[in-house]
Amino acid sequence: ETIRITMRSESAKIDLNNANPELLKGLLRNAGVDGEALERLSDALQDWRDADDLRRPNGAEKEDYIAAGKTYIPANANFQTLDELRQVLGMTEAVYRRIADQITIYSGQSGINSSIASREVLLAIPGVDAAAV
Repeated sequence: ETIRITMRSESAKIDLNNANPELLKGLLRNAGVDGEALERLSDALQDWRDADDLRRPNGAEKEDYIAAGKTYIPANANFQTLDELRQVLGMTEAVYRRIADQITIYSGQSGINSSIASREVLLAIPGVDAAAV
């Protein structure tokens, strides 16, 4: 039997707590989210991690979660686990599974280490040429 182990630095992933909005949109777009759904999910993700109760134009704050029948409200703080992303209003299990290996909460960086990042992560960078990756 052969066992294969792959190790990858967390700096090669997109940090949910620090990534800028455009990088988050690129991540979600590559997972098949587009149009209004992309704007809503991106804003809801940012509303989850920001410290205030101010709703972004397409986002979701406490009252939106209550209206959606959720038994929880956004943390208004950094993500503590990757699974917490599943609670963001608009996040589906299918999208979560597509991005799970591309995200982290541990790098502490707003960007990624492009020299070791996967092709999928590199394609999330705004303006990157897919043919060059």
